[in-house]
Amino acid sequence: MMPRALNTVCQCTVLAKLTYATPAWWGFTNASDRNRLEAFLRQMKKCGYYPNQSPTIASLCDQADERFFFKSTLQ
Repeated sequence: MMPRALNTVCQCTVLAKLTYATPAWWGFTNASDRNRLEAFLRQMKKCGYYPNQSPTIASLCDQADERFFFKSTLQ
């Protein structure tokens, strides 16, 4: 598979599963959990499945929180 296609598949599957419902569970993680998730993303970058310039898991979860809370205030 081409690297761009691998990145797309990664974002559509793995990252979607990691960030699913993060507003509900991210606050309950401790530093060890967060480090393990960041290490997973570093390994994905090392293997070429995740672009180097991509956001960290913390910023992905923060973005999900903002989207969730912004969306809920509009309704």
